[in-house]
This record gives sequence, C-alpha cells and structure tokens, in this order.
Amino acid sequence: MLTLPAQARGLVVWAHVGLGSPTPGTNVVEEAPCPVTRLRDLARVLVQHRLATLFVDLLDEGGARDDMAEVAHGRGTAAGAGGHGVLDPAHDLPLFTERAIAALDWAAGHDDLAGLRAGLCAAGVGAAVALIAATRRPARVAAVVGRSGRPDLAGAALARVAVPTLLIVGGNDAEAMLVNRVAMLSLSCEKRLEVVPGAGHCFDEPGALETMAHLAGAWLAERLNGSAGPH
Repeated sequence: MLTLPAQARGLVVWAHVGLGSPTPGTNVVEEAPCPVTRLRDLARVLVQHRLATLFVDLLDEGGARDDMAEVAHGRGTAAGAGGHGVLDPAHDLPLFTERAIAALDWAAGHDDLAGLRAGLCAAGVGAAVALIAATRRPARVAAVVGRSGRPDLAGAALARVAVPTLLIVGGNDAEAMLVNRVAMLSLSCEKRLEVVPGAGHCFDEPGALETMAHLAGAWLAERLNGSAGPH
C-alpha cells in the first residue's frame, strides 16, 4: 500500500511481518495482522510530516494463510515464512531481510519515489530486519524506527548500523523496554529510545498509535529531507 503526498520529503518503507513475533522465551503471538484502518491511520500521520509511506508485508501469500490458520485454530503461534508453524528468526530473518531490500530496490526504480531518501520502520521481528537491511543498503536507507521491536535479533549487525535509529516502546510494555534498552548499548550510531506513557505492546490505547506515529514521523522527516544518493 503506497501513500504519496505532494512534495514528499522522504519515503518510509514500513515492513510488516504478518503476526509479528513471539515474546522472548514464549510462542505467544504479539499482535494480530495489521488491519488496513490501522495502516491508514499511520499513513495519515506520516503525511502530516510530508512523508510518503510504502507498507509491505514480508510474509508471502502462503505464509500469511498459514498465519491466519494458526489463529483460527486457536494455536496462538505465528507461522514462519515457509509455512513451518512457528516464526523462527534464525530461519526467517534472512528471507525477510531480502524481501525488505527488494522493497527498497523497487522503490528506487519507481518514477515517483526514486529521488526520495528512504527510512525503514517495523515492529517485532521486523525491527531486526530493518536494522540488518540498513547495513546492506547504507546509501539508500537514511534512518530506522523500531516499534515494540526485537532489535536484539539483529545480533552482530547492531554494531554495524550507521544510520540514526529510533526505538519506541510503550510505557506498560516491560518486556520490550528491557530488550530495547539492552539493544541500545550495542548501537554506536545516533540513537534514541522513546517511551510512550501508558501504552502497551500494540499501542491500542486511545491516542497511543498517533503519538507513536508522530514520534516516528518527526524523527524521519528531519533525517530524510533531501535527495537520495546512489543505490
């Protein structure tokens, strides 16, 4: 889903991974598939910051079907990209990263987007994907935002991230708070951890999603303003 405002100052590639990821040490699903209304709410806020937004689901159609089947049968586990039942970061992260990079490369060749600097945003496992992809396309990615993310899953790539990185967590999400604070220690780039008071893991509380989107929009707009370099 692409939203392109007039005189956009940058492009946000928002990478979504189906159901998200299990919380550390469990197989409990973090969040339901992102509804279109939620994506539109995010895009509406980012447009206020004059940012184009490209939403990409990194699960393929088969993986997404398996994802929904798991929920329908009450199993509460997230399907992997190959339909193998439970999201396995070691197995799926390389594939998801390649798909995120493919989205960046597609945007670089799109007439309306080619001149825009890009930022990557994602939640859960997607945050690790965004950080790894930023190290693979340093001339294309100018900033990263992770929301309720698992940046720890990026492993050694965390130390190689060179672009400004904003991590956003809910004030009531103690698990994500701990994971993201630890990840901050491994990041040597410009970085910030923002806490949205009263928000939980999925930012479902009144006003929480909009607050998160404005934090992301302000961070990205400042760093994406300008033309893209070579890709």
